[in-house]
Amino acid sequence: MTEIKVHLQEVESSLDELKRKIGELNTNHSHPSFPVSSLDFITKIKAMEDLYYQIVTDYKNTLLHIESDVRRHIENLAETDRNIAKKMTI
Repeated sequence: MTEIKVHLQEVESSLDELKRKIGELNTNHSHPSFPVSSLDFITKIKAMEDLYYQIVTDYKNTLLHIESDVRRHIENLAETDRNIAKKMTI
């Protein structure tokens, strides 16, 4: 029979590190100032930058959601394991 061993301290440590690194992602829009120009290039650059920051923000939120889900599932697995162990000792 296959056995799954989860080292909770290692998993929680890794998840804490992931959450810390997610927090370090810079999602603050810098809003660089460009001189007034009639060139469409500057407008396109600003639009690309806005899109970039939106994507990074969405990515960061997705990572936070995944980290939360993994933490919850690991806790459920550990609780189920404890319950099974109790039933086996009875």
